[in-house]
Amino acid sequence: MDFDVARNAVHFLPLSAALVETSAFIDSRLAADFAAATVVPLDQLPSLPCVLDPVWLWHTSFCGSTLMARMLHLTPYSVALREPLLLRRWSDAQRAGIDTRAAQRTLLPWLSRPWSPGGKVLIKPTHAALNIALQVMSVFPTSRGVILLSSLEDFLLSHLKKTRETLEKIPVLADRALRASGFVERLPDAALAPPDPLCGAALQWAAQREVIVDWLTRDASRIRVLRWEQVRLDLVSAAAGAASWLQLGVPMDLLQAHVSVCAGVHAKAPERAFTVEVAQREAGWLRGHHGDQLALAQRWAERRLLPFMREAAITL
Repeated sequence: MDFDVARNAVHFLPLSAALVETSAFIDSRLAADFAAATVVPLDQLPSLPCVLDPVWLWHTSFCGSTLMARMLHLTPYSVALREPLLLRRWSDAQRAGIDTRAAQRTLLPWLSRPWSPGGKVLIKPTHAALNIALQVMSVFPTSRGVILLSSLEDFLLSHLKKTRETLEKIPVLADRALRASGFVERLPDAALAPPDPLCGAALQWAAQREVIVDWLTRDASRIRVLRWEQVRLDLVSAAAGAASWLQLGVPMDLLQAHVSVCAGVHAKAPERAFTVEVAQREAGWLRGHHGDQLALAQRWAERRLLPFMREAAITL
């Protein structure tokens, strides 16, 4: 459930399949008693043989990844672990210059244990863990993954719906992505001082794409890129294509019925009715009411960011 990097200790908690399915994320936001965890020193944890390679759902932020993870969570064929805390701990350690590769080699087989015979585990790391994507996927040299992205406009529109607390995190998230690649060294000083939160979000979008290009340049054969602007047009086809690439073995009729259910509720709040069409209407309303702010951010990105991005990062 968690990993204490400073003490090299693993925290175990029993989780029911129902809790994993209903919770948006299984990180610190999970409704569980973290104080009741069993703590085991890493060097006392036995190595576990990997029965089946996990599969991966990587993503930037605000791109429909939680919905995709829910669509691909179909027991007994697959269980989606949405944003396990381990990956965030390792990502933070990487940024701090701490090597956690030994822990990854020991713990990823534990995290990816099948929940049913022959079933697969889909790991959806937090977007902050893009800096260790190449590293953790190397633990399973034959595992496959997808990465889900959104356009700059979709990314900006999503931020117009966010709380002040979320917007206040943008500088930290942008800096995190910037420090994970050489992009920051190519940018002019003006690009590192966005005039408002929406321009800051544009900087985060650009920096995340640069990180992804670094990764895919070294290891693209096991990854398929999905774009939210295409996924939302046909959720069934997108989910079926991802399930096929990830070799989940889900019967098509069951997957189609499951996707239809997922498509009618909010991915992060399943008790709330929601559809892609509703989201698109919201986006249209946001364009109408915040058009000037959106245009300003897009013009700022065109001047301050895009000329310094690699073509592969822009066209991902």
